Amino acid sequence: QLRETLGIELPTNDAPPTSLETATPTQPVVPQSDHQCQSNQDQSPEPLDTSERQNSDLRAQSTEPLHTSEPQNSDLRAQSSEIIPVSSKEFMSVSSLIRGRVKLEDVNKTYQMIWTRFKEEGKTDPLTPGDMYKMGLKVTGQTGEAKLKVLRALKIVHISNKGAVKLL
Repeated sequence: QLRETLGIELPTNDAPPTSLETATPTQPVVPQSDHQCQSNQDQSPEPLDTSERQNSDLRAQSTEPLHTSEPQNSDLRAQSSEIIPVSSKEFMSVSSLIRGRVKLEDVNKTYQMIWTRFKEEGKTDPLTPGDMYKMGLKVTGQTGEAKLKVLRALKIVHISNKGAVKLL
């Protein structure tokens, strides 16, 4: 009827009927294999090979907090009357997502100039991005902001919502 009404030729299904199409209400449909119906709870986990075991151990170690008996540099910085530059170890402890492409030397130069303004000049008002630009610091763009974000991650400076920086 549909062919006559529409005036088009519809494709026919010449494939053999499936088990679902031929099943009668009294005849149950049985899946092709039993293992498809088993839940993951019944299966025991496969043993890890050497490389998987090492990766698992590394992941477990990376989530454990670091406990050291020596005082942190951030504590020493707060108590010291002299600048303590950011070490390579501290710099690398900051996430690469925060660090971006910034270099340790650039972070230390920025820290030196901020420290000089607050400690040697004795000023207490926060440094705005415009003030830092006048001082010769480039803190705009991704790399410029990364310098300040590294210092913030190390708890050396505080950055306000407007980008003003204050030494902690």
